[in-house]
Amino acid sequence: RSTNILASVFDELVNCPLVTIRYYWDEPGYCPAGSQVEEELTYPQQGVEILIGENCNLLYGPWADMQRNLIVKYFYPFDYQSYPVWVPEPHKKRDFKELNISVMFQDGASLAMPYRQLSKEQLGESIQLSNLVVEFGKESHMHIRFPWIVLEQSGTICDVDVELKETKLFDDTSTSEVMSCPLFDMTGRLQYPRIWNNPHHWQFNFRLQSPKIYFLREHANKFSDFGAQWGEREPEKLLHFIPMQYSISLIVSEAAFYFHCNPDNVIAKPNNLHENA
Repeated sequence: RSTNILASVFDELVNCPLVTIRYYWDEPGYCPAGSQVEEELTYPQQGVEILIGENCNLLYGPWADMQRNLIVKYFYPFDYQSYPVWVPEPHKKRDFKELNISVMFQDGASLAMPYRQLSKEQLGESIQLSNLVVEFGKESHMHIRFPWIVLEQSGTICDVDVELKETKLFDDTSTSEVMSCPLFDMTGRLQYPRIWNNPHHWQFNFRLQSPKIYFLREHANKFSDFGAQWGEREPEKLLHFIPMQYSISLIVSEAAFYFHCNPDNVIAKPNNLHENA
């Protein structure tokens, strides 16, 4: 029942009047001959550049992410195989080293993330949907460097870089923002070992510049529900288990936190300092 309710929300994932996609690639040449083939080798380039126009609205939440996971498993099932190290051979064609994906938001965008309020459902209330909305400004961008071949015995590294400018976070508790931040930056370093079931180490670094956070007690429940639902996954079989290690760092500079203590806890607009105590 809950799945059908969430499915009805996702009538579209992206709504944008104009999207420009540019794909580029080199024609691979041949590996040079001689004993110094690895030192003299240069790799052909390939990548995708996506330019998002104005008035872009994105809709992506925990339920949509679960559908993405099912689609990937169906069309690209994991083969549980170890990958060989690519070794260049003289007079044979070179291979692409990586795929570069760049996304530029020309005039900013809005990202809505619907989810279920599990804490209220556990108290016996009917299924309720809530929303987190992130708005970010022009020239925000994302870059992913995805490895194409394995060059080292330790495996490969996927680099992710996200920079959002003039970021604002909203929820449906009020019409005002929960957080505003001139600059939000996230970098990810995702390690994929060559041996498929070796420990994976994923490192994420978050940086917030001069954020203003207007915190209410209700926000703690909502963020907890949002994180719990996003982390819902079917349990893996022991035979397919992959050990994961996550490292997360958070750097916040010149932050301002606002905790309201109004009479009777009546708060209409958390970001209005003149109306709140």
